[in-house]
Amino acid sequence: MAIHTMQKLAALSLTITASDEFPDTKIAVTAGEVYMFTCAESQGWTDWYRKSGPNGFFNFFAWIAGLRVKGVKCFCLCGAYNDDYKNKSFPIGTEKKVAINESGTLCFFANDAPGHYGNNKGSVIMNVTRLS
Repeated sequence: MAIHTMQKLAALSLTITASDEFPDTKIAVTAGEVYMFTCAESQGWTDWYRKSGPNGFFNFFAWIAGLRVKGVKCFCLCGAYNDDYKNKSFPIGTEKKVAINESGTLCFFANDAPGHYGNNKGSVIMNVTRLS
């Protein structure tokens, strides 16, 4: 398991793998910190046969099966507090500024239906900057 701790104004690049249902690369965060997450739209990963960028796409079958982050497109780059994918997940896509509201760790993943990560391929590079 790799847990990264970041200083103010520090930057880090993380590889987020589409098939990693329970990622072990995390960032240690403290409530009150602010982070900027960015991922180039030109990057892509694949859900079975469908290529997608970090903003995701509408996948009827994944929607029926139940996506991890409800109301967010399939294969959208997402984050979760303290491995609580059900209740504490949020979309990132290509860019998101996040004010941390809970201390602990953040992990990152492709939004897909739980148990359906076996046909996912590829990865994206997400840049993380701690702003405060």
